[in-house]
Amino acid sequence: CASVSQRLCTAGQGCHACVSKCPTDALTMDFSEMRLMVSSEQCVGCGICEHVCKTVNDHVAIRVTPMRALVER
Repeated sequence: CASVSQRLCTAGQGCHACVSKCPTDALTMDFSEMRLMVSSEQCVGCGICEHVCKTVNDHVAIRVTPMRALVER
């Protein structure tokens, strides 16, 4: 599942490239808080958002932990 470092995320400055690329609509922009939100019920851990973040930002704000790693804990 994806997790967002709000400290590193540039969504508050207008970036939300990852939101439009998410195939399951697990990412949404909370415009009242100007922060990115992840729905753990919809996130499948595909990693597309992390890849997009790497391509548009200096610091990667999204990290994806595969579901199998979460189950093994």
